[in-house]
Amino acid sequence: MKKVTGYIQRKTMLYKTGVEYGDYTMNHVQGCAHGCKYPCYAFMMKKRFGQVASYEDWLEPYLVSNTLELLDKEIPRLKDKIESVQLCFT
Repeated sequence: MKKVTGYIQRKTMLYKTGVEYGDYTMNHVQGCAHGCKYPCYAFMMKKRFGQVASYEDWLEPYLVSNTLELLDKEIPRLKDKIESVQLCFT
């Protein structure tokens, strides 16, 4: 099993989506430990917006260190709007 490379912080944890299988998404890890043969949608979006430089960098997972603090703030504010949350498990 791949070890965590390090830690990052985010400004928000719950993101509104436009997909039918989840109205919000939560990604508590940046990167992936799987190392699939073909890059996935998550990698392509992070690369597109300049948040990861290469697929090799993507294969070094970082945990979001302030996940619990963010959820403590966001869940009470969004509790009446959230029906489902798509979770990322890498």
